[in-house]
Amino acid sequence: MVGGGCGVCGTLQVSRLAAANVTLTNSLQQAHMDLSAMLIERDELTAAAQSAEGRAVEMDTLMSQWLDADREWSRSKSAQLQQALLDIASTRAAMEESLRTVGMTLYTDDKAQGA
Repeated sequence: MVGGGCGVCGTLQVSRLAAANVTLTNSLQQAHMDLSAMLIERDELTAAAQSAEGRAVEMDTLMSQWLDADREWSRSKSAQLQQALLDIASTRAAMEESLRTVGMTLYTDDKAQGA
């Protein structure tokens, strides 16, 4: 055989290359499936994170609104209590004045009767 090689060796080499090609193709297909699964999982995680972020923003907004309403209610109640205290103080002063007037009247009446 001039310039040639072993025909069986060539066939064996082609068979090995074909087997390596099949193995490589299978590995690439598996890698592609794994990558696709990872991309799907990434998209699902991204969607879940965005949803959680949206809920967190919504909860923050609701909490802020609740705190604003609570602050306003506290201010209103504080103003009502302050007014009630002023009313009580005014009523007390009026009652004390009334008692002084009654006391003076009784004293004057007793003095007039005793004279």
